[in-house]
Amino acid sequence: MWAEMAASGGGTAANSLWENVSLSVDLLNSSLAYRIFLQRCANCRYFDDELVLRRAVYRYENYWLPLLSMWCNVDLEPPADVHWVWHGHMVMSDHYAEYCRATYGRVLRHKIRLSQAEEEAAATRTRLLWRNEYPDERYDVDWNASIRKRPPPANASKLSPLTAVVRKERLFSHQVSLPHYSDVTFLRRALARYKQYLLLRMLKPEVTVPLPCDVQLMRRIHALHPLEYLYDVEHFLRRRHDTGARDLFPDPDEFVFVAADLSNSDAWRKVFGEPLAVPGTGCRGTPVRQYMAPLFADFIDRETAQSCEITIDNVKVTEIRSRDKNVVIEARRVGDNSFAFQPILRVKGKIGGTVSSLDSGGLGSVVFDSKRHRGIEFQISYGKQRRFACVSGERHTASVFFNPRQALMTPSGSFRTQTTLVELGKVSCADPCLSFTCRVQTAQCDPHIFTLDRDQYVDGPLPSDLPPAFVQSWLPWPLSTRDDTEFSLARHSLKHRGGKIGFGCQMVKLEDAEMMAIFIYQNNDRLVSVAHSIGSEHLPTMDQVSDLCPVTFDADAGDHGMLVKNHNEDWCVCVGRWESTKTGDSTGHVRLSIFRFDTCRVQTVHVRDDELQTINIDNVSIDLPIGRVTIAAGCRLLAEHVALAFAVGSIFVQCQRTAALSAVAWPGDGSVRSVRSTRSIDSCESAGSKSLPGKTLGVARLSVKRRLSEKKRSRRRKISASFTFLLACGLRIDQAVNVSAGSRPTSRRSSAIFSPPFPDIAPYDGVSGPGTDGVNPLDLGRHLRTMNGGRQLQDVFANGDDDCQFIDVRL
Repeated sequence: MWAEMAASGGGTAANSLWENVSLSVDLLNSSLAYRIFLQRCANCRYFDDELVLRRAVYRYENYWLPLLSMWCNVDLEPPADVHWVWHGHMVMSDHYAEYCRATYGRVLRHKIRLSQAEEEAAATRTRLLWRNEYPDERYDVDWNASIRKRPPPANASKLSPLTAVVRKERLFSHQVSLPHYSDVTFLRRALARYKQYLLLRMLKPEVTVPLPCDVQLMRRIHALHPLEYLYDVEHFLRRRHDTGARDLFPDPDEFVFVAADLSNSDAWRKVFGEPLAVPGTGCRGTPVRQYMAPLFADFIDRETAQSCEITIDNVKVTEIRSRDKNVVIEARRVGDNSFAFQPILRVKGKIGGTVSSLDSGGLGSVVFDSKRHRGIEFQISYGKQRRFACVSGERHTASVFFNPRQALMTPSGSFRTQTTLVELGKVSCADPCLSFTCRVQTAQCDPHIFTLDRDQYVDGPLPSDLPPAFVQSWLPWPLSTRDDTEFSLARHSLKHRGGKIGFGCQMVKLEDAEMMAIFIYQNNDRLVSVAHSIGSEHLPTMDQVSDLCPVTFDADAGDHGMLVKNHNEDWCVCVGRWESTKTGDSTGHVRLSIFRFDTCRVQTVHVRDDELQTINIDNVSIDLPIGRVTIAAGCRLLAEHVALAFAVGSIFVQCQRTAALSAVAWPGDGSVRSVRSTRSIDSCESAGSKSLPGKTLGVARLSVKRRLSEKKRSRRRKISASFTFLLACGLRIDQAVNVSAGSRPTSRRSSAIFSPPFPDIAPYDGVSGPGTDGVNPLDLGRHLRTMNGGRQLQDVFANGDDDCQFIDVRL
């Protein structure tokens, strides 16, 4: 059967015969354990060190393989560094088989463990054998010290080239790190495509195809079972184990996209009737985390805790001029004025003696807010006088003022939990000396507030300081290699309350391809986070995965996506789509789905375009009119949330643009319809039809109530028309709108607001088309009104005739 198919070249029979391909390894269950292994090795930063890899290759060749050959019938588990090198060697299936046969006379066995308990038991067993065979070499190596004291011998290993191979294996770990590679439905389809690939190699052995990431994943898992892999390849393909797979990473120093060369994918389409490249299987480029750094700790704590709880444990008064040794000490919190105070404590003691609390509650406690309170005032009284009708039994001697903002705040302007001794010295010779011990407990943390300082977009080439890895990770391969591509560039600043620059944001936008990259810098000089566009090349559709997959992407439905990265690589992915309330109606919202890799949680947010004031997503709040970004108190991921804020704004602008470009439809009757109109409209009759009473050729009259509703809606849109943040995210406006909140719409007096995405149109005879100068891409839901009988729209607006009869052409 296989020989007949090979002679015929496959054809339609290959669409079902790949199901008869049986393998000796359960690749589906092994794929989940393999991704855990890849993620664990990718998080080990020591594997980026050249000395660590060289030492690991030396240990692999001189310690592990001889031990495995001696105890071939015992289930053993190598050290982490040796296992990573062993993995890279087995992926090179030809070289691994030839080396094992030449050195040990047989191919050494390996398998992917599906149980964590089984792996731990094998590791315990291996440690005992390792200690007996190699007493001078530790099983678990302390890479902080050992590698510096005992570097590997130079050129002492026959497998020294494995160092470069193992280093580039980190690249493949990055390709399969997105969440859909853990979806069972997606992996099941990847296994089917791998069987199709084996069938194609049997039918057309002369064809060499580049493997997408899903097929490459299954081939690697298969190769990590070397004995089973050799058996399946040799018996199925009837020859040696050359599978003809083109390596996606031909050179560790010159990484290219898989999309760079898919010329041989036509053979796949001819045999199986489907494309080789499917959504979610493209290469993602090289990891970029080595170019980013975490935020400094003092930057995160800056201006967060503006209030605290102060508990006074003991107090002591010395150097006071008084014959009486008994004193009374009172403390009160002073507010904005001298009459706004709150008592804290009142104790009696002696001069020079310490008054302490008998319990953990202290002598007294109070909440101090640096914004509302001036400080704490201590009043000292002494002496008992003879009591008369209106004479007090105590006489006030002195007052001492304590300002917690000067004594307890950190240099960054924030309270911090601490226990401290405060000594208040003399201001004049008559003042006493007072000292006390207090405990400071942060009572309330204020949110991080950043104000946007927006810059203008300019056209130009890519900045020269961007590493190629950033460019290749978000741009299509043909565009990333061209020097004549024009980009829109801007650099914004986010400032603290004090006016200091907290973050710098560099925006790089490619209008035609709807691609965006956002670079977040700490203090405009230290790269801390990156966000860039992501699409169907890297994200699957809903048909490819199960309902449990957190992230899907459908380009045909108008999806737009952004991926946020930090120094630990991927942090979150955000996908947005415009959804109308009903067909033919402009009311709707942008649905945003945000998946965070650290929490594995999905958040869905709906943002209406007619009530744009504040967008709240995760721990960040975006005030669109004034461009203020507020991050919740206690949040440690400031740079990531700033990048998320700009990513959400960019997605919203792209969704609005996509909806605007698809807003105008041309029905067969010649009328003009808009899917973004405020309400549905009665079907427009074609030219020559009879007009109904009260209507004029398919155009409905607007009642006074409806006109007032439209004016109110337009006013609400004008209030939020100063979209400072959306302008920073790439919203294009050719001419500014000089309208204050609540004023008369500018379009009634001026014809130039925004430039539209479509030309002037006149839908049918009897109604003149409006000029394109009055079209607002953010406000396409508004009705464009004109007069019956062909009067020009500009004339109506110039005359300001509010009593005239309007019609609705609904562009």
